[in-house]
Amino acid sequence: MFIDENQSISLDAYLSMENYKILLNFILELYSPYKHIYILFILAPINTVFQTIIGVLPSWFRMAQCLRRYYDTRLSFPHLINAYKYSFGLLVAIFSGLQHQFSSTYTNEISNPFFYAWILSQIVNSGVKFAWDLKMDWGFFDQHAGENWFLRDEIVYPRRLYYYFVIIINFFLRYSWIIKVYLYIQTRYIEHLELIVFIFALLESLRRFIWNFFRLENEHLNNCGQFRAVRDISVNPRRLLISTTESEHLSNEHVS
Repeated sequence: MFIDENQSISLDAYLSMENYKILLNFILELYSPYKHIYILFILAPINTVFQTIIGVLPSWFRMAQCLRRYYDTRLSFPHLINAYKYSFGLLVAIFSGLQHQFSSTYTNEISNPFFYAWILSQIVNSGVKFAWDLKMDWGFFDQHAGENWFLRDEIVYPRRLYYYFVIIINFFLRYSWIIKVYLYIQTRYIEHLELIVFIFALLESLRRFIWNFFRLENEHLNNCGQFRAVRDISVNPRRLLISTTESEHLSNEHVS
């Protein structure tokens, strides 16, 4: 799973290098007479290029898919807008690679201009994706929402408070990478690297888990894929359980 379109800084690039360090060390030992030349002129550029390519690919594939759908349907909305959204993921990965490539030129991240370029692209990227979550994926901010302020005219779950709470949670989880950057700049948490990475991966998994419920609800209620669906299929687990129980009860009475 790719974490939020590769929200990464130079520390994450370092983590990626750790994953194949053993293999590289083995290769270097085989060619030990040329080890220093290999490290200086080949290894460092390949690391940065490889990490940047891996970071770019997920957003590139999704953007290409959106462009292909626009080519097939000639519908600029939502396909071109969706492609535009994924273009910010490309910028995030590219600036992350540039930051790592030139990290040795500067004393720290604060003096690295590519760090600020990465921060800016990450802020815009998270904001655009947060807005897309609410409007396009969840169908919120419907002008016909009525008493369901800022939501939509039809909702499945019984309390509107659930939806407002999820909006707030999704916002903070979309921007949780800010905490990660702050911790790294302030503490250089190398000794707790694996734990920090695990925690933020867990938070991203939680965000995607919550996102799925409301995406499914909106897909069912509004037929986002332009298919006709049976409206009485419940996506509320509690209602589904009650409906199933009632059906079984009626079946038993009919048999008896």
